[in-house]
Amino acid sequence: MTKLLGTKPNQAPINADLGDLAYQDGANSRIGPITVTGGNVGIGTSSPAAALDVSGTARATQGMPIITEAGTAKTLALTDNGGYVRTTSGSAVTITVPLNSSVAFPTGAEIVVFQDGAGLVTFAATGGVTIKSKDSNLSLGGQYSAATLKKVATDTWDLIGDLA
Repeated sequence: MTKLLGTKPNQAPINADLGDLAYQDGANSRIGPITVTGGNVGIGTSSPAAALDVSGTARATQGMPIITEAGTAKTLALTDNGGYVRTTSGSAVTITVPLNSSVAFPTGAEIVVFQDGAGLVTFAATGGVTIKSKDSNLSLGGQYSAATLKKVATDTWDLIGDLA
């Protein structure tokens, strides 16, 4: 087993072997699968799709990534998961939620959408997708409004926020 030195005082060495990472920090020990593919690191996943892709509960010390959308049409992608999408268009914007068979967001995925531009943001479901919201509203309330999409089942999303 390869031993790497810890980077903090009083931290035990990190042991890595065959894709498993084991470490001890005080009385706590952890072990789990680590995958490095194409410069991406996966923890609990064998096919990481981002610089750090964690399958399971994770904790981050920085906020969600800000994704600026200047166009008038956006189909959500896996890279939007956990992100804050800011639309800046002066014209109407459509945010489309794709079928799970096209883009397999994990259940529990969340995407926040904020309307910074004057263009009204409307959410659209690809055929077979259900978006549930109060009074079936699928548009943001206007400029500087926001809403969160939360995937609750294979092709079902809840839309929560300032809707009209």
